[in-house]
Amino acid sequence: MRIAVRFHPSVPPPADLEPFPGAALARLLVSEWPGAEGEVHCILTGAAELEDLNRRFRGIDSPTDVLAFPYDPEVSGGSLGDVFVSLSHAEEQAGARGEPVAREQLLPGAVLRGLIVGVIVLLIAMLFTPVRIPHPLVTLSTVLLGATIFSLAGFVNAVYAKKFDDIAIVPTFILTPLTYLGGVFYTIKLLPEWAQGISHANPILYMVNAFRYGFLGVSDVNVGLAYSIMVAAAIILYVSCVWLLQRGVGTRE
Repeated sequence: MRIAVRFHPSVPPPADLEPFPGAALARLLVSEWPGAEGEVHCILTGAAELEDLNRRFRGIDSPTDVLAFPYDPEVSGGSLGDVFVSLSHAEEQAGARGEPVAREQLLPGAVLRGLIVGVIVLLIAMLFTPVRIPHPLVTLSTVLLGATIFSLAGFVNAVYAKKFDDIAIVPTFILTPLTYLGGVFYTIKLLPEWAQGISHANPILYMVNAFRYGFLGVSDVNVGLAYSIMVAAAIILYVSCVWLLQRGVGTRE
C-alpha cells in the first residue's frame, strides 16, 4: 500500500514540519483493509475545510478531525481513497493527551522533572545540615547541564526499549556503576595511579566534580575540562535524539 501526502491549498506547510508518520498510517489502513493494494491520498487541511466537507458529504454541520472517502480501485485506477486530516484538530488532541507535537517540547519537560527532583532532595538535605554554595553560578549551570544530559540519554534509552524491563537495563548496569565509581563518595586522589587513570575515562566523574566545585569549592579535575565534556555530551545526545525522532525510531510502532 502506498500513501501520497500533500497539503490542501488553504494550509501552507509549516516551516518546522516533522516527517509524516506514513508507516504508522499504512499499518492502520492495512489493518482496516487487509490485502488491499493501491494508493491512499492523505490531504492535510484546516478545520474550516474539513467542516465544510463534513457538512456537504455527511450532512453533519460540525467540525471533525478526520474524513475518509473510499474508492473502488478498479474504477479509480488503483486509488483506494482520500483521507482528509485536520492539522489544527490533531495538534489540539495531542495537547489534550499530553503528547508532544514538536521535538522541541521533549527536552524542557524532561529537564524540569530532573530539576524538581533535585530541588526536593536539596530541601530535604537542608533539614539536616546547613547548605553553603560558594559558587552558585557553577552549581546552577552544572545542574542544568546534568539534567539536560540525563534527560536526552533517557530518551535514547526509552526509544530502544521494547518493554518496561528494558528501560532499567542502562540505569542498573551502566549508570549506577559509573556513578559509584565517579567519585561521588570519595576523592579519586585516594586511589592508586592506575585506578585514577581509569576514573578519568568516566564521564560521570566530570559532572560530579563540577557540581562538587560549585558546592564545596574543590574538584579533582579541571573545571573547564568538565564543562567542555558536559557541553559536548549534551550536543551529541541532542543531535542523536533529533536524528532518532526524524527516523521515527521507537516512536511509530
